[in-house]
Amino acid sequence: MIYNLKRTLALLITASILSGISVIPAFAENATVAFEFEAETPDLYGANYDSEVFDSNASGGQAIKGNDTVSDVSLIAEPSAGYKFKTEKEDTYTFWIRALAASSSEDSGWFSIDSGEYEYNEIEISTDYKWHAVTTKKLPAGTHYLNFAVREKDFILDKIL
Repeated sequence: MIYNLKRTLALLITASILSGISVIPAFAENATVAFEFEAETPDLYGANYDSEVFDSNASGGQAIKGNDTVSDVSLIAEPSAGYKFKTEKEDTYTFWIRALAASSSEDSGWFSIDSGEYEYNEIEISTDYKWHAVTTKKLPAGTHYLNFAVREKDFILDKIL
């Protein structure tokens, strides 16, 4: 899939540097940086994920993942983490995640914007963190929330762009 980042404003949640190497993905080099966050610093914490995973390969050495209370992969009881952001103008925004899924039993999660319907997202299985586009939405100017809900307990979320 090809994304035209000249017409799509990528929301960059974190541009931190790990061990002197930039963790900004190549696709975002020419994008407008609207926000910077780490996945483990949400504005809202839900009950069904571990607050932090310590991993030297994660941005800043930390990420988040589901906990053992996750038992029904089709049920979205509540957000696991919510991120508040403000858009200055109406535009189309592409949201990306940097995540790790080492097996098919931990390769998916749910995402929604504001109070919208949750969208299922399955990512590439890998033992390395990878970037994945999760949704593109047209949003009006104002305050919004990006919500993440755990689907599989060992899905590890490092960053959201």
